[in-house]
This record gives sequence, structure tokens and C-alpha cells, in this order.
Amino acid sequence: ETAAKEHADAATTPERREKLNTFLVGSAARFVEAAKKTTDLTAKINDASQSVLDIVAEFETYAHHKTAIEPIDLMPMIKAVAAATIDVQMKNAELILPQASAVITGNEVILRQVISNIFVNAVEAIEGQQRPGRIDVSITTSGQNSELMRIAISDNGEGLEVNRLDAIFRRGVSTRNRASGGLGLHWSANAVKVMGGTIRAESDGPGLGA
Repeated sequence: ETAAKEHADAATTPERREKLNTFLVGSAARFVEAAKKTTDLTAKINDASQSVLDIVAEFETYAHHKTAIEPIDLMPMIKAVAAATIDVQMKNAELILPQASAVITGNEVILRQVISNIFVNAVEAIEGQQRPGRIDVSITTSGQNSELMRIAISDNGEGLEVNRLDAIFRRGVSTRNRASGGLGLHWSANAVKVMGGTIRAESDGPGLGA
């Protein structure tokens, strides 16, 4: 801005104006690239914001009657959540996805937020680690007629003590020293329970992922 104002100033000497020309032309490419990145990030933020609005609307509906249960194709949903969380927060994380999708019964808006909370926790657990970040998602079935679906999300982040695995789903408990922490996994546990599922955490200890 300073260079542009000085360039437009009638009192600027021709020699100085030539130097400003060189600077502004050289900076233009960087400005365009920054603008493209900003536009891309803004689009992802808009998508995430719409997800929040959908969640609020869903819970307003749930306050009056039972939430809608519907078939959910897992892979498209997981990819969309990853784009709004992992891709935005940590560009260098390696995301490993299953080869095939699966369909489960639940509420997609609520499940999206549960998956989002877990992805965010994974990203935060990886931050500050010396090794490259990795988040792995798997989908498996069990039961006599494969009626149970298990979604596992693992990271190679900081991990946590075995005696804290159950506590992280309690209200007000956080794995990190953040004043606003402790609500995401507690909310997720309640949301999964509403849909008839269960949620749990596993870790081999500090530094060994979860």
C-alpha cells in the first residue's frame, strides 16, 4: 500500500518511480498466488460454516422430536470432513483412507461433526511432533450378519496415558491445556450414543499415537 501511494504521488521522482515499478511488478505474482490461496481457504471455511449451521438446525429439530435416521455412504462423507479439517489445518499430513466405502444407518449431519471432532483432535495431537503426520481411517464389519460397522481413526501423534482413555469423553476434560477444550469428545460420545453406537479411545502411551 505504501509503495502504491508513493507511486501515485506526483512529487515522486522519476528515479524513485522506476524503483517502485520494479518492486510492484515483482510483487504482483506473489499477491496473485496469495489471493488464490485465500480464495481456496475461504471456500473451505464456507463449507465448514455451512456444516455448523446444519448441525445447529439438526439439534433444534432434535429438541422437538427424534433426530432423522438415514442411510449414510461413509466415504464421501469422510472425504468431505477431511477437506474441511485436515486439509485446512495441516497440509503435510498423510491421510490414508479405506479402499471401499460402506453404508450405515444414522444421522449424517451429527456423524459428520463427530468425525470432524476426531480429525481435529488427531491434527492437534500430531502438531509439534518431529515425525511426519499420518492419519489412518479404516472401516470394518463384525457380527453374525456383518450388522455392526466399526470406523477407526488413528494418528501417530502424542498419544496419552492408558489411565486417561475413558476420561477424555467426560465433560470438561481435555488432552491439552486449552481453556476452551473438553467439549468436542464429550459431545461426540453423547451424539454417538443417541444414534445407538459406542465410542472409545486406544493408545499405547505417550508419543505412540491414538
